[in-house]
Amino acid sequence: MKNRANVTRWLIAGIVVASFQGVSAASVDAQQLMAADHGSRMATREALTAQVDSLQSAIGMMERGNERTQAEMSMQAIATRLREGDVHAGDVVQLSVVGEERWTNAHTVTPIRTLALEAIDPIDVSGILHSELEEALSLELSRYLRDPRIQVDVLKRIGVTGYVGRPGFYTITGTSLVSDAVMLAGGPAGNSNVNTIQFRRLGVPLDIPTNVVWQSMSLDDLGVQSGDEMYIPQGGSSLGRFIIAALGIALTITLIAFRLF
Repeated sequence: MKNRANVTRWLIAGIVVASFQGVSAASVDAQQLMAADHGSRMATREALTAQVDSLQSAIGMMERGNERTQAEMSMQAIATRLREGDVHAGDVVQLSVVGEERWTNAHTVTPIRTLALEAIDPIDVSGILHSELEEALSLELSRYLRDPRIQVDVLKRIGVTGYVGRPGFYTITGTSLVSDAVMLAGGPAGNSNVNTIQFRRLGVPLDIPTNVVWQSMSLDDLGVQSGDEMYIPQGGSSLGRFIIAALGIALTITLIAFRLF
């Protein structure tokens, strides 16, 4: 069933992405630069530190220009991630602790980046990377349990607003694609212009080029955090209708996929 769901997700995402290749194609280099901005979701601290060192060395040999500016931005983004960690206020930590139903739940990270679990001290999660979180929580819970066995995942709560079927806030994994978030909100409206989708943080636009939004990059890759807003503006009604038609084709393919797998 999980394989079917994955197939379905990528079929739908592929249809949506293909719909925009003619008007929002990005070069492979642009995708790589954006992905390098934050490193992979489960990258270790050592790997990210090595990436910063590599970028720093490369920048020293570059002439001033767009390429150097992009490299400097990438290095700064990774350095921020190393300093501040991956778990932010508003994130939803899905925690499963074997034998402890009271802690097995979805926990929202507080504004001061702590987790509040029943009957124990708040757990500080600031500065912790995704790759470090399970070990850090295990160590903290070992103060109360002998050899705790846990599983953990971090979800984001983001706003999907504007011209979509069901505007609102949704909880979604950071590995999700932009198309996943749009479909979760009911898909694009007939008069939407998803080619100029905007990301905002506290009302301020984020520096995410629209030409990479519909590529196969996750919300983590794009640097989206809990509380951010993904706004789909009005306009391009013919384009919106084209997308809806494409999604209809995707749903047909989905039914076929369920029969084949």
